Amino acid sequence: MHGPEIVSAITNTEILSDGPIAVGTKFRETRIMFGREASEVMTIAKLEEPYRYPFTAESHGTAYVTDHVIETLPDGGSRLSIIFSGKAQTVMAHLLMPLGLLFAGSLKKQLMGDLEDFMRAIESKQVVD
Repeated sequence: MHGPEIVSAITNTEILSDGPIAVGTKFRETRIMFGREASEVMTIAKLEEPYRYPFTAESHGTAYVTDHVIETLPDGGSRLSIIFSGKAQTVMAHLLMPLGLLFAGSLKKQLMGDLEDFMRAIESKQVVD
């Protein structure tokens, strides 16, 4: 897991599961979110190498999915998309959903920053394995 080497907002990743990285592997990602350090435990939900890597997490009564999708383009290039979604799981999370919408723009900016960091790593031919 090379998150801190590639994405400037990620300060640390720690593998929490034994064995090779596979579906079900849990890891803790620590990053700067909204100007503060935050850690989440994530689980690799699926591995469709080299095309799709969805991670799941639960925080504050909400289940999140961050899906990394790589598409091959007709011109021979590739497109990396990060698709983020969250679904309230508790009554409190449902009640706070309107408040969460206030942060949608900041979250989009954060994800765009992640994409830009990935692009720089790819363009500089930084090895990611």
